[in-house]
Amino acid sequence: GVQTCALPICGGVTGAGSSGYFAIFDDTSSITNGLLYQFNQNLSVGGITFGHVDANPSNHFIGDNVVPFLTSGNSYNNTYYGGYAGYNNQSVHDNTIIGYSAFYSANSGAYNAIIGANAATSMYGGMFNTIIGYSAASSVWSGQNNVIIGASAVITPSFLTNSVIIGGSADFISGTTNNN
Repeated sequence: GVQTCALPICGGVTGAGSSGYFAIFDDTSSITNGLLYQFNQNLSVGGITFGHVDANPSNHFIGDNVVPFLTSGNSYNNTYYGGYAGYNNQSVHDNTIIGYSAFYSANSGAYNAIIGANAATSMYGGMFNTIIGYSAASSVWSGQNNVIIGASAVITPSFLTNSVIIGGSADFISGTTNNN
């Protein structure tokens, strides 16, 4: 059943798919305004965090507006920390995203480690990337198998594959966006 507490900010969760939730709300109107809830091996802390939770096990989201559009049952094993992290993510799995607005635009992606405020903000899909640094890979739309480290590293190419780029404001080799 639904667990509730005696505090004025706590409330029960009602509606389809709501059994087993423990929720604390900033108001008592809906789960989308929840400050904390846990269900199906998911944990969410922050206002307006992840969407469809019932079919998406083993996710941990902390921050305001973290993955609010998550809808796919294929979204699992994710850890997101930071306001607006993964904001447009819909079908993602096995990602670690840390930083304000990191991985903001992606609607899909898997096996990524993205750390830094505004890192990979324009990436709409990507796999097997390690991106570390403030605004690192901020204009890369799509990429896979990349290691990008440094503040504002890789700001020019739209697509990047199989590259290792290290250094503040470092960019790819002119004329190619693969195998750098």
